[in-house]
Amino acid sequence: MRYLEDHPDAADTVEGITNWWITWQRFKDTKEKVEDVLEYLIEEGVVEKRMIMGGRFVYSRTEKGRDRK
Repeated sequence: MRYLEDHPDAADTVEGITNWWITWQRFKDTKEKVEDVLEYLIEEGVVEKRMIMGGRFVYSRTEKGRDRK
């Protein structure tokens, strides 16, 4: 249903739904969770976010994050 809410005109076969819709939704859900966790780690000071060429971001541990076990 979430896929259809985002793509109201979508239509596909069982194979297409299995291979595309579910994979897409799983990717979207996972991406959002990873972004939330990264923002939390940035707030904690253990991860930093840097912009690279093209306006994309990379994430890496801070010194505080290296000391954390």
